[in-house]
Amino acid sequence: MIPAHINKNHNYHEIPISNKLRPHIEKVIYEHKHRRSADDEQFFNLNKFSSYTLNRGQKMSIHQLQNMFVWISDKVGFKVSPHRFRHTIATQLIRGLKIFMQLSNY
Repeated sequence: MIPAHINKNHNYHEIPISNKLRPHIEKVIYEHKHRRSADDEQFFNLNKFSSYTLNRGQKMSIHQLQNMFVWISDKVGFKVSPHRFRHTIATQLIRGLKIFMQLSNY
């Protein structure tokens, strides 16, 4: 869940997490608790958890985030961006809603 006070439109949101992803998210949460991270700290901060970074302990930069998406794009064989992730999720939710409505005779 994303609390309203940290969301850009100040609305509370719940985000569904797949069973395959859940243990990985729980590991990140555990690491944050173990390291006593601040509540407002970046959740997926490569500098906090990676031993391969030169920026250990610093906030993750835009450049690092861009490089991460370049790396992911290389691995999957097509361009991936935060914008594409967002729209892919929205598209899947809309498709699921349409199927639900068809099955429910709406």
